[in-house]
Amino acid sequence: MKGAGHHSVLQVPGTDQWVIAYHRFKIPGGNGYNRETCLSPMRFDAQGNILPVDVFEAVKPTKAKQAAPVRP
Repeated sequence: MKGAGHHSVLQVPGTDQWVIAYHRFKIPGGNGYNRETCLSPMRFDAQGNILPVDVFEAVKPTKAKQAAPVRP
């Protein structure tokens, strides 16, 4: 992989599952112009540190409860 672009992190509502969403040069064929959006699972060690992310591991489909609306 030539490099990831900016990213965002989300927690699956009602679970302890975390996902990182990012974009990168397409694999294969990333020539600096062809990009793809990716989702990868995030895991943590006992101290709460983020473990290395396997960019080739797919996120398993998950049913999540809808989160309650946030009121200002």
